[in-house]
Amino acid sequence: MERNQSQALLCQWKEQREAILSWLTTHGYHIPTQKTQQKSFFTPPTRDMKDLKMAAIMDQFTLESYAPECHLLELTPTHWREDVDTFEPDLLFIESAWQGKDGLWYHKVDRYSQELYELTQYLREKGVPIVFWNKEDPVYTDIFMLAAGYADVVFTTDIDCIPRYKAELGHDRVYHLHFAAQPRLHNPIEKYDRKDKFCFAGAYYHKYKERCQVFDDFAAQFIAGKGLDIYDRNYGHARPEHAFPEQYEPYILGSLPSSQIDVAYKGYTYGINMNSIQQSQTMFARRAFEMMASNTITVGNFSRGTKNYFGDLTICTNDAKTVELYLERYCQDPATRDKYRLLGLRKALSEGLYQDRLGYITEKVFGVNMKPALPAVTVLARAGSKKQAERLARLFQAQTLPGARLVFVGTGLQGKEGYSCISAGALASTRCGDVCGEGLVAVWEGTDWYGPNYLLDLALTWNYGAFRGAGKAAHFTAESDRPVQGDLAYRPAQSLVLRRSLVRWDVLQDMTLAELSGDTEISGPELMGTDPFQYCQDWKEESCPKAEDLKVADQGLSLSKIQACAEAIPIPDPREDLLRITGQQLSQSKPSAKIPVAYKSNGTDLVIQSELPEDKHEYIYNQEISIEVAPWLVEGKLPVQFRGMGSLDLICVLICYNQEGKKLSPLYPKLNRRELLELPEGTETVKIGFRPKGSGSATIKDVLVGGADEVSDRVSFLSRSNVLVLTNHYPSSEAFYRNMFVHKRVTGYREEGLLCDVLRMYPYSKDGYREFEGVNVLEGKGGDLMGVLDSGAIDTVCVHFLDREMWEVLKHYLGRIRLIIWSHGADIQPWWRRTFNYQNEQQLEQAKEQSEARMALWQEVFPAAKEHKSIHFVYVSQYSANEVMEDYKVQLAPEQYSVIHNLIDTDLFTYEKKDPEQRKKIVTIKSFSSRVYANDLTVNGILELAKRPCFQELDFDIYGRGDLFKELTAPLQKYKNVHLHECFLTSKEIASIHKTHGIYIGTTRSDTQGVSRSEAMSSGLVAIANNCTAIPEFMDDTCGILIPPESYVELADAIERLYNDPALFQRLSENAAKRIRSQTSKEFTIDKEVALIRQNR
Repeated sequence: MERNQSQALLCQWKEQREAILSWLTTHGYHIPTQKTQQKSFFTPPTRDMKDLKMAAIMDQFTLESYAPECHLLELTPTHWREDVDTFEPDLLFIESAWQGKDGLWYHKVDRYSQELYELTQYLREKGVPIVFWNKEDPVYTDIFMLAAGYADVVFTTDIDCIPRYKAELGHDRVYHLHFAAQPRLHNPIEKYDRKDKFCFAGAYYHKYKERCQVFDDFAAQFIAGKGLDIYDRNYGHARPEHAFPEQYEPYILGSLPSSQIDVAYKGYTYGINMNSIQQSQTMFARRAFEMMASNTITVGNFSRGTKNYFGDLTICTNDAKTVELYLERYCQDPATRDKYRLLGLRKALSEGLYQDRLGYITEKVFGVNMKPALPAVTVLARAGSKKQAERLARLFQAQTLPGARLVFVGTGLQGKEGYSCISAGALASTRCGDVCGEGLVAVWEGTDWYGPNYLLDLALTWNYGAFRGAGKAAHFTAESDRPVQGDLAYRPAQSLVLRRSLVRWDVLQDMTLAELSGDTEISGPELMGTDPFQYCQDWKEESCPKAEDLKVADQGLSLSKIQACAEAIPIPDPREDLLRITGQQLSQSKPSAKIPVAYKSNGTDLVIQSELPEDKHEYIYNQEISIEVAPWLVEGKLPVQFRGMGSLDLICVLICYNQEGKKLSPLYPKLNRRELLELPEGTETVKIGFRPKGSGSATIKDVLVGGADEVSDRVSFLSRSNVLVLTNHYPSSEAFYRNMFVHKRVTGYREEGLLCDVLRMYPYSKDGYREFEGVNVLEGKGGDLMGVLDSGAIDTVCVHFLDREMWEVLKHYLGRIRLIIWSHGADIQPWWRRTFNYQNEQQLEQAKEQSEARMALWQEVFPAAKEHKSIHFVYVSQYSANEVMEDYKVQLAPEQYSVIHNLIDTDLFTYEKKDPEQRKKIVTIKSFSSRVYANDLTVNGILELAKRPCFQELDFDIYGRGDLFKELTAPLQKYKNVHLHECFLTSKEIASIHKTHGIYIGTTRSDTQGVSRSEAMSSGLVAIANNCTAIPEFMDDTCGILIPPESYVELADAIERLYNDPALFQRLSENAAKRIRSQTSKEFTIDKEVALIRQNR
């Protein structure tokens, strides 16, 4: 029975997937089917990383990073055989190296030289596993693909390249491996007095225009604030394309050799990390790891990879205002700033070191992760009472360090919770070494507070040094709000007190437990002071705010989750859009016997052997293979890649022919580079050729024709959570107001610890990743939504502005996800609810057509909700819910829908009692993209007021942007007291404007709530709005002024009334703020939505 049910579910899933694929294919999307392959491992030579012998071809930075972790030998092109025979490596590590040892591998890895070929073949015969790591993905994937093809296991910095590797290499031994920090070089030990300013060490790349613009914006802000120092990588010899603009000359201090890079990392509080790669889900610059391991706050431009790895532990955005927001939030004072630094440091030391990377390599090659474990920890707990013992047990249970052991000394919890206890009578006869064994020892006092990460943070110290002890030389006490001896943090210590330290067991092994107390002090060399947090002396409460971690909801994905996602990427099926001509096929056409060039096959490849004189070349054409170009063109160009290697001077040739078979101009694509070729006019077919010169040999693996850059648009998706917010628009710097209320929800959820992935799905969206005010956004279409849901991480989808393309995907996942659908008005209303928008018969007919399609969609959704209880609807007002049920003739049960208003941030839009004079300051802040906002009524109302005596004492500010702005506001330009601002505003700017104004004009023709008006009311502005749709649900005559629909004279009357009655103005102002707080503040909105999303999960 169970098997039949499983088979039925599998068939149902396949049918659902095929239905989605069919719909997406019809609408121009391509999602390939996929398969997986069995894995196997090499026999591990050792289980200790330090004993591993690794031969390597590496550039200098990578060599310095891996050398401390194992026995490492650099190979050269000329002496590799004798070095290998002497060294007998367990593993060969080939990096996408540009230079290698002493520059001897220059152009020998990217072009897969004869030396590299012979080296890999030699080690393969010896049974030595070969690893290839491309640190240059995704930019140089093509160039290094052939080298990857001769490795047993392939690693890449870019998870998005994995499908391509698997497709082209034909196996699934492809994994994600990132940069890291080498703790012997990059660690938090202070060497300098840090400057409280920003530092950038690098180059200025003019070709990356957006990156340059972001850097310029950031630099202007930093220079105006804390200050900026620049170390120019190319100082004194920069090419024009790498030279810093002239305005930076006063801030350039010179250059730094790699051996002194810690001046930039440890000499400053803030480091700047500029990423050239922004769209990769994992690839970003190595300095992010190095800065965080150096305890330096990292600020840089947007990179999806950085956000995935570190979340908000770095400040990662393209917007200078967002940088300011984050600095204000996380660096407002030294204590908050240092807590923020600690979170990043902990992340780097926990999973961002090269021992983590090499451990993962050995896991995938040998099946054994050889990463050294942290030392074992024994906690000796000294409690003065059973109550203290119970408290210490609770603090120990909360520790995040796995495998620690708790032993009570004297008073304890004998026989409970699995803890052992040494009785008071046995203390004098029991040595510390007898109880603890090898590892680290902590002594806890029952009067002190130990935070959840206390043991972990101290144990991680041994990742960057072989210390005798590490502890809180700088620390908090019950009486101190600031750390005692704060200047000792991350500096060598002269002595450490045991109650706030971890000590190597051999330091204490001969001491008896009677001699040992929390106040015991150890001194001598190799002692390290760490941060002051996660501990407070003589603090008896369960929590300690001053020493606790800073709350940052988004701390990035765990490394294990990123690796698991990468490992789950299957091998795509062969691509129908790609023609592959193998070397074996090419070898069937032989050169003329008259020339000293021979074609042979090694079973899979074409081997070209030439004995031509050094100054002689020949063209050799393959006459048997003729390729019709039309099926393989991409936007009118022919993608071609010849893949091969060798010592022969070889030029690849494509010979073009027209319909009559006449030869046209030849093309010369470069070996191992994918090129989009502009074909001669009239080209119908092409043939393949080669032009060898001189003597030597070359191996041609294959020729690829056609195909897109990637195997799939988005085969894998790194989900940040199990909740997806799906919306048709999301704010950006170009469209600031588009669905701002959705963004407010996402940020509100985050503050409550609920992280969400955001997909903006729109037919004309710019596919890719971006961020807005720290929120990660994926822009895509139906195929992307399908890929996100297929990742399996999402169990709840929150939809705003549901459309047909969204529904055609979502409806097939209703058995796997909860679907919460918000209705905002325009997404569901039939045409007759918006007749004011149609200016002529043509617009009306178009609206009716769109309305018919919209209603047809919802007439599918509501019946589906009856069948699937996992669908829930949210309306922002009761008016909206009633209107929908009336228009669609449905009656939703109370448990099927909720009425939850849009959030008004009352912490931002604060109320301060208004001065009566502020009634003369009038503002409106609205979009000018549609007649629904009734901006024409606002303009006409001001024109009417201009006829009245009070007008000259009034002052108007009109903010907004949209197609109708100039047209509607043109009549107002003649008035000096009417100020027109065609711009977007941030929420912070709006709140600031509210402080200086007293009246808000909130004219409208239709509103399901009216967020801008509500924000103004929260700030104490008296709102004047039309008495229509949902407006009376949010204001009445006790807290504002309602005027009839389509009335501008009454608008003028209302303003004049408030002008003449200051007491009325102040009374309505105070009541407006109270009304908002009782209806749309966080507890009535975000808290309810978070509870709904978390419900039944």
